[in-house]
Amino acid sequence: MNKLRFLLGLCTLFVLCAVLPLGSHLTPTIAADPFWGFSLDNLDRTCNPCDNFYQFAMGGWIKNNPIPPEYPSWGTFAQLRDNNLSVLTVSTDR
Repeated sequence: MNKLRFLLGLCTLFVLCAVLPLGSHLTPTIAADPFWGFSLDNLDRTCNPCDNFYQFAMGGWIKNNPIPPEYPSWGTFAQLRDNNLSVLTVSTDR
């Protein structure tokens, strides 16, 4: 029993010694990246969030990104797909 407890303590110490130095190299880069997270430009501040929260949260994006005529719907994933296809088309044409 004492031998098992000693081995468990030794393994715990080994894991802590291996993991703790990694924390000193981590920096909060998420807050510094302007393209990460939710953009406040997407908000429709003319709308009361208590009356129509969807319009408040997405109104700015809907106004700035109308649905293209060739698509039945439009969103960030469709935009991402189109951007990826244009990059792939340009890279395969070379």
